[in-house]
Amino acid sequence: MKILFCATSFKDFGMDILFDGLCRVLGEENVLEYPNKDFLHGKTRHRLAMYPDAFNYPIRKSDVEKLAMLRNGEFDMVIYGCRPETEIAISDQLTKEFYETLQIFKENNKGTPVYIIDHGDQQGINMRVWSELNAKLYFKREYMKDEDFGPKVIPITFSYSEKYIPTNIDTKRENTLFWVGRDYPKRTIRTPYLSLLAKETGINLYERMDRPEYAERMLKHKIGLSLRGYGYDTSRYWELPAFGVMLFSEKLKMRIPYDYTEGENAVFFENPSEMMDKLKYYTEHESEVDRIRMNGNAWFHKYHTSVKRAEQVLKKIIENRK
Repeated sequence: MKILFCATSFKDFGMDILFDGLCRVLGEENVLEYPNKDFLHGKTRHRLAMYPDAFNYPIRKSDVEKLAMLRNGEFDMVIYGCRPETEIAISDQLTKEFYETLQIFKENNKGTPVYIIDHGDQQGINMRVWSELNAKLYFKREYMKDEDFGPKVIPITFSYSEKYIPTNIDTKRENTLFWVGRDYPKRTIRTPYLSLLAKETGINLYERMDRPEYAERMLKHKIGLSLRGYGYDTSRYWELPAFGVMLFSEKLKMRIPYDYTEGENAVFFENPSEMMDKLKYYTEHESEVDRIRMNGNAWFHKYHTSVKRAEQVLKKIIENRK
């Protein structure tokens, strides 16, 4: 099976991790991205370098060669990266590249079936792209529980690459709560949680560190806080269990296939007050924390690595083609 993986050249955590998973499942020679994306081929320096989505796969074909393969029908399918129209419009550069790529793709595709992956931060379906590409399925990240777009729209979430999963999580964990991140003061998404946490615990909420130190720090903690960012789905939601840290998260409003279960393999809260009450309880009940965090790690490996996410996408596609 050979796939053309069509997306923008911008860093995109969801698409980058899915590319990695597909390469691991199908073989890196069978997944070619268009246009060429240097973050998948060795580039690491970037303002978003903290995100674990940089890879070093070899460049096997030029963009010109990939388009020729598309015209010749040499791909079995196209996975097309998309975002809601309102989100694309936020950046002039993104808008220009996205719609230029869309036009080039349409001119060169001679009937290869298309499947859309929308890992955007905002809600809603990009009907323009879906219609213009005549896509078979639309995989949507920010798919809210109170929305229903029909059977052709399938919820999808971030995952976490095997490249970044620690080989040993049996480490000495002397620290309780892990959080490294930032607030969004203009949007006040995280402010109520972080303000109360700082007031009650005195924790430094705004530390900055490089990726190796960040990963090492996680392995010294038992509980990890996850708060939504621009979208509900965040890298932390999958990263914390991957490191054997108990997922301690606000309850998300989006559809999450194979989600974690309260008190079994994660702990959830719905407001700042409940967050502090549960943090106090679990800080005083370490044996429960150990049980939940190890269950969470097992659940993560069963359903949420980049390989598992790629397999889940391919399964839906294969079912659709029957």
